[in-house]
Order: sequence, then structure tokens, then C-alpha cells
Amino acid sequence: MEKIFRLKEVDSTNRYAIDNFANLADNTLVTADSQSAGRGRRGKSWLSPPAMNIYATYIVKKPSFPIGRALWCGGLATLITIAESAPDIDIWLKWPNDICCSSPDGDKFRKIAGLLAETWAPPGSNNIEGVVVGIGINLNMSLELLNEIDQPATSILAETSKCTDCATFAEKLQSNFALMRKIAENDPDKFFEIYSQSNGLIGRKITIKTDKNSECTGIVKGVTEDGAILLEDENCEIRTIMTGDVNY
Repeated sequence: MEKIFRLKEVDSTNRYAIDNFANLADNTLVTADSQSAGRGRRGKSWLSPPAMNIYATYIVKKPSFPIGRALWCGGLATLITIAESAPDIDIWLKWPNDICCSSPDGDKFRKIAGLLAETWAPPGSNNIEGVVVGIGINLNMSLELLNEIDQPATSILAETSKCTDCATFAEKLQSNFALMRKIAENDPDKFFEIYSQSNGLIGRKITIKTDKNSECTGIVKGVTEDGAILLEDENCEIRTIMTGDVNY
């Protein structure tokens, strides 16, 4: 059964999902044609022109897996759905919450999608009972609009010169999220293997800015089961980093 709740316009699909969490069915994908206040990680805005991209939030109620893996489900579902729509482009997960596309020379990357997970608890309670996973995917943005973004970005249109039907893409995204959630719940070892193999930073030299005044550089050796990244520094020591912003 289709579980997509469609909105014409909203400030943020994540905000709508949180405000209406109790009344939305589990596994529902809330979508909007446009957002007036789309949000990304660390409070950054998300450019949301109308009827052009995917602006969506997935509802996860009472997950049986560690709550942080809901974000992994969203990342993998996004990765799979983009690959189904545009199989010839090189896309991969960029820790912690982006989907990127490699440049032809392989040395640079451009963001094609981003995710933002937020927990939900009943009013007046501190007991987390669910999570909403916001997903923004650039489908049909032109190069002109992409150039307005404050970091290298791309879209399926920019990569393939083909337009993508937003409604059909959303249906596939909801189905793939449900599939990834099922694997996460029933076969956590397989799920972690899929997630690990999809992380395109492994083996690359990167710099992670962990806060305003601290950063570290090294080669990514892998990810841990609780979502940290393993970075081998210049002294061949392995550092475990839970959060940060990645640069090449």
C-alpha cells in the first residue's frame, strides 16, 4: 500500500512531520512540492525551488534498531533510488549524511542529496519513540540554480540531461526506505555491511572539522557500528570521530 502524504507547500517537511508525528502512519513519506524554510545539517538552509526536486521526510516509529540507523536507512534508500533513476552516474554515501557524485577525474565531489534526522518524543516526555528522516534530493535543478548553492552541487538533470518525474521517484524512495528498514530490523549484520560498502570516503584522504577550532586530517579506514568514522592520522594512529564536517 502506498504511504505517501503529499503537500503543496510547507515550511519544512521535517517540521511538519514532527508537529504531526502522532497522526501520521509509520513508514509514511511526507513530500512537498516546495519548502519555504528547508533545513540542512547544523541549521543550514536547503534551497527548495518548487516542483523540481524531492523534499521529503520519512516517519519511523519505535524502531527496533539503534535510532541513529534510521539515518542510514534514509541514506541507502536515497542512494538506491538515484541509482535506479540514473544508473550511469557515480554516487556514494558521504559520511555523515550526504549523497555525492564524483567528478569525471574522481578527485572532487558534488552533493546531490542531503539528509537530516530528528528524534520525536511525546509532549511532556523525554522518552524518544521515533525519528523523522528528512531527505532533499536534487532531481531537475538547472546549472544556474545549482550555482547559487554555497558548495559544489549537482542534480540528476545536470548529470544526465534528463528530467525525472518527482512523483514516481518519491514512490520508489518510500519503497526503498521500507526495504532498508526491514533489513536493518531483521539482519543487522547485513545492513551494516551494505552501509559500510556504500561509504565512498573509505580509502580517501580527508580533513574533518570537528568544531570551530579543531580539525584532523587522515585516511578513512572505515566506519563503526555506532556511526563513527575511523581516521588514520599522519602518525598512523586510528582516531574515532563521531561527528564533523568533511573536506578533501
